[in-house]
Amino acid sequence: MNDAPPPYEKLVLGFGTALAALAYAYWTAVGMDRGEGWTSTPAVRALFILGASAVLALVLRLAVRINSNP
Repeated sequence: MNDAPPPYEKLVLGFGTALAALAYAYWTAVGMDRGEGWTSTPAVRALFILGASAVLALVLRLAVRINSNP
């Protein structure tokens, strides 16, 4: 039997990265449509999503470690 913990953190980081890429593409397209050109706003929003995903993955890793059997 496999005693490895579920891959929650990998799933969270994968979805977070995909969501950040989509957010970057969306906000870049919105900025271009508004005529703002290339700005740092899409990158900041994407980095916020990546940071939140990393924090959630860390919380899940800690929860699995705390709740694991000794």
